[in-house]
Amino acid sequence: MNNINNVQTFDILKKLNTTIDNIEIKDNIKQQKLIYVAIGSANNFEQQYPSFINTVLNKYNINMNELNEMNDCNNKIDIHIYLIDPEMESQPRVVKQLFKNANKTILCNKFTKYNYGIFNIYSFEYPVSYPGGEINTNTYFKNIISLLTFFNNLTNSAIKNDWFVVVQDYTGRDINKLSLHYDKFIKQPEHLCHIIYGLGSRINSGCFVKLSKPLYDFVLSKDDKIKVFNPYYHDYNIDYKLKDCKMKDFITNTTYKNNVYKILLHEMINISNQKRCNNLKNQEIITQQINAFIQQKYNVIKNNLTTSIRQIKLYLTNQTNTNVSIKFDCSYLNKYISVQIKDLLNMNKFYDAYEQLKLLLLYEIIKYNLYTTIQLKTENMNNIDSINYINKIIQTIDNEICSVYNWSDKIKILLNNFNNGNIIMLDNNQ
Repeated sequence: MNNINNVQTFDILKKLNTTIDNIEIKDNIKQQKLIYVAIGSANNFEQQYPSFINTVLNKYNINMNELNEMNDCNNKIDIHIYLIDPEMESQPRVVKQLFKNANKTILCNKFTKYNYGIFNIYSFEYPVSYPGGEINTNTYFKNIISLLTFFNNLTNSAIKNDWFVVVQDYTGRDINKLSLHYDKFIKQPEHLCHIIYGLGSRINSGCFVKLSKPLYDFVLSKDDKIKVFNPYYHDYNIDYKLKDCKMKDFITNTTYKNNVYKILLHEMINISNQKRCNNLKNQEIITQQINAFIQQKYNVIKNNLTTSIRQIKLYLTNQTNTNVSIKFDCSYLNKYISVQIKDLLNMNKFYDAYEQLKLLLLYEIIKYNLYTTIQLKTENMNNIDSINYINKIIQTIDNEICSVYNWSDKIKILLNNFNNGNIIMLDNNQ
């Protein structure tokens, strides 16, 4: 690849960001926007045009077979597909198969736009990085373009204008790191119904994703806007409602505990009601997305959260003489409490961090139990006994002796029994 200098890089990024500006300038309040960004999608039609696009078209009764280069479908929807890959074919496969007569515009070197009616396809032939998705400069790719400003503009415009945005990376990088970065910008949980960083409930599927699985489709709301079911919306909505929750009161005050539990329960019942829809396909999509979500949540609770608790406990009980170094991963966990824990760890306030970590474990596992209760289709959603069971886990964590690398057998049995008794694991071969 020919080397590019800083001036050229700036010009390329300016051209890329201008496409977002142009979409916003032409924004019509009556016209819905679908913006799909596919990183690493060369030579793969399914990745360039996943099935959820047709799901959205069906919502507005748009038939692909009836489209032509002049058809604007009465301005119901405007679709923008960004195909980003340094190995992108000279004419993207989706253009070749669906939009042979598309108008072609060269925006700059290795950046081309194809327009066909309501479809706008952008071919961006550069290696890219983004927050959490950096590339080692010692690799084959030397001239790496950062998408930070592009994603900043895209996210801010989507929040402002209610655009439906989907971003997916097919290069094998973990999309969760990017989604967690932009979760900080999405202050109101409802925006998670139309801004999706990571298909399939953000599951890390690697380079070869089976996009035909229901997991990677969407269940659309009946609103005029394009909004979808997203388990992260419901989870973050709970956290948002309880962002001022005093976790110590949650432990000691029975009335307070029950009030918190009612908020949790209300949100879970909303999810359960959506699952009871008559459309079997939609039921399967929601089921698979919740399964993927709770599988990842459980892995973080068991492998990361409890590990952090164990490491600090060893330090506080003088069972290790080494300086404690905790890499606390807040993926899938309450971001409000997680920020407090990270601050305490940075200030070496390990006792306070230890107490907060235990409280976070209790809070998250109660939510986790409710998710799995929904998946098991339990009629009695108000499973108060689970609180007593989880309190037993907390008590056991305080009392049981653990080694440097592992919990005692008693704690492992408690956690594994909780898992095996509830969770429906996602079958990757499904």
